[in-house]
Amino acid sequence: MDKEQLDSIVTLIKADIQKQDTVMRPSILAKARLAVTLRYLVTGNSMASLSLCYRMGRSTISGIIAQTYQAIWKNLQPIYMKPPEKDDFYAIARDFYEIWNFPHCIGAIDGKHCRIQCPANSGSDFNNFHEFHSIVLMAVADAHYKFIYVDVGAKGKENDSSIFARSGFGAALRNATLPIPDPSSLLNSENLFQFIFVGDEAFPLQKNLMRPYPRYSSLTTQQRIFNYRLTRARRVVENAFGIMSVKFRILRSSVNCKLDAMDHIVKATCVLRNFLITTNSSRYSLSIVVDREVDGNIIPGTWRNSSFLQPSENLSGNAASPNAIQVRNMFMEYFSCPGAVPWQNLSVQNGLF
Repeated sequence: MDKEQLDSIVTLIKADIQKQDTVMRPSILAKARLAVTLRYLVTGNSMASLSLCYRMGRSTISGIIAQTYQAIWKNLQPIYMKPPEKDDFYAIARDFYEIWNFPHCIGAIDGKHCRIQCPANSGSDFNNFHEFHSIVLMAVADAHYKFIYVDVGAKGKENDSSIFARSGFGAALRNATLPIPDPSSLLNSENLFQFIFVGDEAFPLQKNLMRPYPRYSSLTTQQRIFNYRLTRARRVVENAFGIMSVKFRILRSSVNCKLDAMDHIVKATCVLRNFLITTNSSRYSLSIVVDREVDGNIIPGTWRNSSFLQPSENLSGNAASPNAIQVRNMFMEYFSCPGAVPWQNLSVQNGLF
């Protein structure tokens, strides 16, 4: 983050964090309050360590950080993570097609566990199948690794399917209240295709939400090609989580705080990521950190060596409607002929799709 970006955030949140001077002492400036909070999020240092670094009392540091990360979410979210309108979805779909060769994709969805220390009297509610305590971050990302929806706070023992069903995004998708564009044709095809989100096996197959064909069954070549093309687009959200854990090391430790505070911490890191990518994508370099493909082979990004955001459990017992199955089959047939890319057969031979 450069000075201009820091000043931009200060301008947005100053009204919520700046205090008045008193006859006893001058107040701590808004820029200093933001600097303390960013250092906490980026390094994961303890309050005691920050107290020594900034020569402030521990309770003062704690109060500043709690107030500032809430102000970051409150003021940056309406600008850098506002819910997409129909025109925004068209732009997202265009980017997914140009960058990831997946037409009519308007977002990739996934869930990740964020480590916490076991809350008092919570029993095993927050203990996940990785055998540590966590809350779950459910997010939807666009083609540039930016989050367009986030839902934070579900208990670690829950799986993606149940969290998705209860989330505001899941309800809006189920009730058809999202401003998703109407179906339209694709290049070299006269059929009308739905605009869709892509997810892994944890999510239900719906008209506007695609998941892979079951990998435990015997798949045809066409089905494996569809799985490859979907996985290639869906990997965007995995990389978005990975980038966040690399840049904000608070997510690498088991945070000891109240649950609502942890919710605010995670949401603040999500919107700060969007801010950094939006305001200076060239400085916020991603080329080595993220996964990439060379000659049909996937080269894992460096975040996979250091990420402490673990995937949530891939369980889903939802029966798909005939309409949803038809939509997936249409995309499968399109990817195998009119919408094929030259390297997909080699990638399917090299991968487990």
